[in-house]
Amino acid sequence: MRVTLLLAMLALGSSQTPVPGPPSTASSFVSDPESYDIYAKVLSTIDRPNELLLQQETEPLPTDACDRAITTDDPEWKIVLSNFRRENAEVRLLRPFTINRPFHFVSRAAIEADDARLALKYPGTWQRRPESIDYAAVSAVGFDWSRTKAIVYVRTRSQGDLLPMTFRDNEWVRADVNACGWIV
Repeated sequence: MRVTLLLAMLALGSSQTPVPGPPSTASSFVSDPESYDIYAKVLSTIDRPNELLLQQETEPLPTDACDRAITTDDPEWKIVLSNFRRENAEVRLLRPFTINRPFHFVSRAAIEADDARLALKYPGTWQRRPESIDYAAVSAVGFDWSRTKAIVYVRTRSQGDLLPMTFRDNEWVRADVNACGWIV
């Protein structure tokens, strides 16, 4: 992991040197192929000039405030939301998978250690400190019983979105359901 992260940072031409952290406390892996299909779809839309760094651990919503923004009278979406909350009750690890762009995993511990190093180097309040690791993170995916509706949380340092997805015409696409997002 350390070598992969270091090679990723060198390939990005960055002066950042992430500090390796302790191993993840996640005890299980995301194992279903549908989740990885959704990850591939949503991560392919993140605009980065180089390789994407992806947090290896899933990241649930910080609070349940955003998931209340999914407004629908459809009881199936309520089931999806309930499953989303249940699936994100524990942190999980992502397995290697394929997307249409190069990426490497970075551990949450390495991100936190690097953030702590940068807080000492750049004291004060910042929206984003110079040299911060630019990465993306995803939650576990919540599905309906037929696995044709799903919700996933995706974030980068500067924005996050709770994305309702539906499986239509043999691919996952954004569903026409109100959701929410944030941007710094």
